[in-house]
Amino acid sequence: MRTPTCHKSKDYPTAIDLVITNVPKKIKNIECVGTSLSDFHDMICFSTKTHQRRLCPKYIMYRSYKHFNDSEYLRDLDFAPFHVGEVFDDVDDSYWFASKLLETVIDVHAPMKKRIIKHRQVPYMNSKVLWAHGLHLLFSPVCSLYCALVRA
Repeated sequence: MRTPTCHKSKDYPTAIDLVITNVPKKIKNIECVGTSLSDFHDMICFSTKTHQRRLCPKYIMYRSYKHFNDSEYLRDLDFAPFHVGEVFDDVDDSYWFASKLLETVIDVHAPMKKRIIKHRQVPYMNSKVLWAHGLHLLFSPVCSLYCALVRA
């Protein structure tokens, strides 16, 4: 609090009330309100921001090797006209041509894809836990139906 909250002494009011937090962004609208509940203490009011702002999704780019065929890829690399790059006098231009040619061949065989990552996974949530959770979701209706039939 930056405003005085104790008016015991009319000449020298003091700020004796504290709002302590480790995340100052979550405390908003601190007000000091004079009420008739106390002789010389004002009431402190503040609001807390407890919800988190929704994170924007992250996009990652990756290559899909789902339909990758080694023999076709190597055949296309053999037929790629890398010798045309010798026309350029500058080494940087030759490098640019070779990299673009290689990139086009790779894009044909392993295309770039974009995936949305909605949130960060917690460290303990590995593939085994996710698999077990999926089994639980799959079999829980069957198990509850079986238990209901057995009890009946």
